[in-house]
Amino acid sequence: MKRTIKFGVVKYDPHQRKAKVEVELELKEDEKGRPVFSCSANVWNHIKTHIIMGGQCLDHIHLNDPLFKTIKELWRKHHLNDMHAGTPEQEAFLKAHEGKHYWDYNACKIVLSDADLLVVEHEGKPYQYGTGWLYRPIPDDDLNQIKRIIETGKL
Repeated sequence: MKRTIKFGVVKYDPHQRKAKVEVELELKEDEKGRPVFSCSANVWNHIKTHIIMGGQCLDHIHLNDPLFKTIKELWRKHHLNDMHAGTPEQEAFLKAHEGKHYWDYNACKIVLSDADLLVVEHEGKPYQYGTGWLYRPIPDDDLNQIKRIIETGKL
């Protein structure tokens, strides 16, 4: 399932420049048949000749639109839910101790090692942070909302 939603012309920066915002949502299945969600955006200049910013830029787009706000929240929680470097325990620890290291793989390893969380049990086996991509299921309510948005383009 895939849908691109066009949000029209918006003011996108402090200089009040105008741009056209499009958000692409996709829900597919991994090799085990589990749902995987991805979402990205393109911000075009007002005449749509070139992209001003694109990809994982939803945090930089400020629209007072309930649909966009919902998509942004779903993106924050579930984007690429099949590509987590850590277990829920490891990622929760890193988030609670967030600083500049959160996006730095080596720093994350050091922080987790210092907390004796570099290697933890996951699915009955030892798992070292960052040695694979872990799947995180999407709760049913959010999954149904993602499906509804992709199917209808509405909340």
